[in-house]
Amino acid sequence: MRDLMTGAVVWEKDLIMSNGGSPLAADADGNIYVVPFQNGVTKYDPAGNVFPFFNAISNLASDLDVDASGNIYIVGSTVSSKSGSDILTQKYSPTGNLVWSNTYGKTGQYSDQGIAIAVRNGYVYVGGSRYNKNLDMCTLKYRAGN
Repeated sequence: MRDLMTGAVVWEKDLIMSNGGSPLAADADGNIYVVPFQNGVTKYDPAGNVFPFFNAISNLASDLDVDASGNIYIVGSTVSSKSGSDILTQKYSPTGNLVWSNTYGKTGQYSDQGIAIAVRNGYVYVGGSRYNKNLDMCTLKYRAGN
């Protein structure tokens, strides 16, 4: 984290991850959430202290967002019972409990991947890709609700 007035580093934390970088999001209180792929969510407070938040994620996460109430939304992919992979979107409460989980995918040998997520005004927007013979973009809209 850098001081915007001077550009000086305020704090730095390193995570060892075999696949490289991690999606991250910040809440209104200045907490930062990172998803080191299949290892759950790690939370940093504004001072940089680390809190392992929850370990419920068993699928590949590619992005996350946090709403004004502190709910955490994660998108990624999961192995499909229909063959291939499906887009996985999940909502967790501020305490890390799963609120809802949804998969989206086509029947057949499709490789559907959730790539990006944004939560705005009570809706969850997911961007993803679908691949069979062509690489297609997919956009989904959910109600954030319970």
